[in-house]
Amino acid sequence: MIDSTIFRDQMTIRQLRLAAGLIMLSYLALHLSMHALGNVSFEAMQSATRIHDFVWHSMPGTIALYGAFTVHFTLAFYALYARRSFLSASAS
Repeated sequence: MIDSTIFRDQMTIRQLRLAAGLIMLSYLALHLSMHALGNVSFEAMQSATRIHDFVWHSMPGTIALYGAFTVHFTLAFYALYARRSFLSASAS
């Protein structure tokens, strides 16, 4: 019989991974859109920079972004720790 706490913990890890990924994706999308607006005009890029600074250089934005990076790397190390073996399936 499967223990329900293991399944609940896996769902929590998935939700954390999803939230961190969405935060980093939104940062990346806004960052790359600023670069794309630089091809349109310098003024358009400057207006996007004001939006970027308002969102990501504020205290909540900074905490969310650095928190997402921290969660992402922590879950990556946890995934390495949780592996039973580092050998690939084709090696055995």
